[in-house]
Amino acid sequence: MAGADTLTYNLYRDSGCSQVWGDGTAGTSTVSDSVTLISTSVTTNYVVYSRIAAAQRGAKVNAYLDNLLVSITY
Repeated sequence: MAGADTLTYNLYRDSGCSQVWGDGTAGTSTVSDSVTLISTSVTTNYVVYSRIAAAQRGAKVNAYLDNLLVSITY
């Protein structure tokens, strides 16, 4: 793990990394979807793209880890 080392990155809805995924504020966008529950189990997949910001001074080659919080409203 990288310990105290950090990298700046962002999550995106599109492969061109132009639609920042977020909570709908400050230019970010949310995902809206509709699912019909016809059985006891429904799986829906969403692709998330990421881009690490360029030229981060002091960034070391290492393994980095982060957690992603997803809120679902139904």
